[in-house]
Amino acid sequence: MTAVALPGADHPLPDADLRARREAVVIEHLTTEMAGDLDACLATMPDGAHYRIMPLRRAHAGDDEVRDLLTDLLTAFPDLRLIPKLVHHAANAVIIEGRTRGTQHADWAGIPSKGRVMDIEGVIVFRFRGATMINETVYYDHAAVAEQLGAGE
Repeated sequence: MTAVALPGADHPLPDADLRARREAVVIEHLTTEMAGDLDACLATMPDGAHYRIMPLRRAHAGDDEVRDLLTDLLTAFPDLRLIPKLVHHAANAVIIEGRTRGTQHADWAGIPSKGRVMDIEGVIVFRFRGATMINETVYYDHAAVAEQLGAGE
């Protein structure tokens, strides 16, 4: 039988101080993103914003690309809210399990707006170098989103 390797499993977990500092950055990031304060949101990634939206197979690197991504998202879902359910800490990441909810008011990701509500569960991985956030990677079920928003009807 071939053994399964777990890359990074031997990395030490962050201490309580570093966990608290990272959580504060994540809270600031999410709060400012949902409030539409994109300057403050982007400032939580001081080395340059980087997002990966896995279901859409898209990466957005740099403040301009990420600002465009978030502007499109918040235009389509002006009432967008993330409700965190559980937080996990890893050696180089803070992982949030949660629910995302919003009413579609504009076309988004190829889905025409019908004014419907998206309410999905997902996972967001915030990667860190020390206390500095360097990446946000989002995982969710895009087929469920498309169905809820009435794509293809």
